[in-house]
Amino acid sequence: MKVPTTSLATRTEGELLFTVPALTAGSYHIEVRRTYGSGANTQVRVGQLGAAITVA
Repeated sequence: MKVPTTSLATRTEGELLFTVPALTAGSYHIEVRRTYGSGANTQVRVGQLGAAITVA
């Protein structure tokens, strides 16, 4: 599920706070993607939370 950047509360070099949308029960993995550059030089970097989160 994609969370739009309008849901970001804080974005700094060391911290990213965002609002999680309502989720159904289950386990989820969090992944953040960020694009750098433009045109043919665009790169996507990915960061992942090391543990799954569980919604009961």
